[in-house]
Amino acid sequence: PMEANIAHKWIMTAATVILALMAMELLKIPLAAFAFLGGAIAIGAGFGMQTLLKNLISGLMLLLERPFKIRDVVEVGGIRGEITDINIRSCTIRSVTGIETLVPNSTFFEQNVTNWTLSSQLVRYTVKVGVAYGVDVDEVARLLREVAEKHSGVQRDPIPEVIFEDFGDNALVFSLNVWLNIGQNQVPSRVVLSELRFMISHCFAE
Repeated sequence: PMEANIAHKWIMTAATVILALMAMELLKIPLAAFAFLGGAIAIGAGFGMQTLLKNLISGLMLLLERPFKIRDVVEVGGIRGEITDINIRSCTIRSVTGIETLVPNSTFFEQNVTNWTLSSQLVRYTVKVGVAYGVDVDEVARLLREVAEKHSGVQRDPIPEVIFEDFGDNALVFSLNVWLNIGQNQVPSRVVLSELRFMISHCFAE
């Protein structure tokens, strides 16, 4: 669970600091010995510490608010993918290309975040189809529904719907709206949509 993951890392960090202080106490090293470094360190690390603390605090807020969890599909800062790890300072997002990106925790509070699987793993997608003027539009709608019903990856509830969208410059524009499950171990949505386009093309050719 996300809470256990983040809590474990916070506990390990706190334990490391406590052990370091106890070691200094056992070795009789006074903290005052480092006082002379305070001014220089404060100036040099001020900006870095500000960013670090912002991400650490954001990590705690993620733990409390739970806007997402591991394996959720999110989109933030132009990056869309699956959350694979949640750390104290950053989260790891793996895109559909397999590339993993470390995103600072503060980014999730400074930018709009879309969680595609927050309350449901069902997402609606649209396949647009253009057909020539003069065709039987009722037959087009029937064939599109038939294709959607044949594909095992398309959800039956909500049912697929066909929308006659517009009279285009060179074609009549239809939209086939289908609901797909983008959860774990499901066929990627881009693959299902590609298969639907192949099926529609073959169906119209016949």
